[in-house]
Amino acid sequence: MVWLLVGCSAVFESPSDQGSSDPSGTSDSADPSDSAENSDTSSEPLPACTAWGESATTGIVVDVALNEISGVAPSIRNPGVLWVVEDRNNESAVIGLDEFGNTLITVEFEGVLNEDMEDVDVVPCGETTCIVVADTGDNAHDRPDAAFVVVEEPPLGESRVSVAAASYRFTWPGDAEDNESLTHTNDGRLVLATKRNDLTTEVYTLPAFVDGAVPTLLASIATAPPETEGSGTQVTAISMWPDQSRLLVRTYREAFELGLSAGVDGVSEAVSVAVPFPAVAHVEAVAYDAVRRGYWTIPESTPEGPSPIYFVPCVDGLE
Repeated sequence: MVWLLVGCSAVFESPSDQGSSDPSGTSDSADPSDSAENSDTSSEPLPACTAWGESATTGIVVDVALNEISGVAPSIRNPGVLWVVEDRNNESAVIGLDEFGNTLITVEFEGVLNEDMEDVDVVPCGETTCIVVADTGDNAHDRPDAAFVVVEEPPLGESRVSVAAASYRFTWPGDAEDNESLTHTNDGRLVLATKRNDLTTEVYTLPAFVDGAVPTLLASIATAPPETEGSGTQVTAISMWPDQSRLLVRTYREAFELGLSAGVDGVSEAVSVAVPFPAVAHVEAVAYDAVRRGYWTIPESTPEGPSPIYFVPCVDGLE
C-alpha cells in the first residue's frame, strides 16, 4: 500500500488500492485510516489565517452554460486550476477553470448520472490526487441513498476527457438529509454539513472510498442566532484548513469560520467567527486555498449575468 502526503498530516487511500470498484457503486470496503509508518511527515500544513482582507473579483465564468455552479475546490495537481461542479439536470462532470473564468478542461464521468451533485473536494490518494464529488443533494428528502463520485485528478492538456469514475454510495443513519457540502479530515474521513431550515446544521463524518458506509453524527451546530429569520442560514458549502484548526462555513446569508481546538471531532465546542464575504445571492461554493492563502467562493449565475469568481485573501502580517 502506498500513501501520499500533500500538505496534510495524514492521507487517503487510492480507490484503486481497495479491490473492485465500478461506476455502479459496487466496491470492496477498506480502511482508509492513517498509516503513520508509511507516511512522509516532513511536510507540515500551513497555519490558518488570523486576518482576512476584503473579497475581490478575479474573473467572470466565460461559459454561460455554467450557470448552476454548486461546488469549488482548488486543484492539487494543477496549481491555479479551480475544479467546479454543477448540480442536478446538468452534465455528470467536473470543470477546471482558471481564476479569470476560462474553461481549461472538462472531465466527464463515464457511467455515472448527476442525480444532484452539490460539492467537490480534492484529496491526496495513493500516489496521486483525487477529485471527490458529493452527489448528495436532496431537496425533497426522498432519496434512498446518496453517493460520492471519485476520479483521479487528470493533468491539463486536452480540453475534454472522459474517465471511468468510482461511485461509493451511502445511507444516512436516520431520515434522508439534504447535503450540499463536502470537505475532509487528515485521517481519511469525509465531512458533511447538512442543509436545514431550522437555524442549525448537523455535521457528519464517514470513511472515504468505502461503499455502503453510514455517516457518524458529530454534532448539531447553530448557523445563526435564534432571532434570525428566513432561510438564508442554510449551509451550502464547507471547507477545512489543512491543519484542521478551522472549518469555513458558507450559508446563503454569510460566511464564518469555526475554530476547532480538537479538529472536526470537537466541532460541538467550536467558536464561530465571522469572515469577510461577497454580498451576492445564491452562493453554494466555497473552498480554502492554502497555497494562495485565502478562500474562493462562486455563486450561481446572477440576474446581471454569468457567475463572478471571488477570492478573499489572508492578510496575516500586513498593515
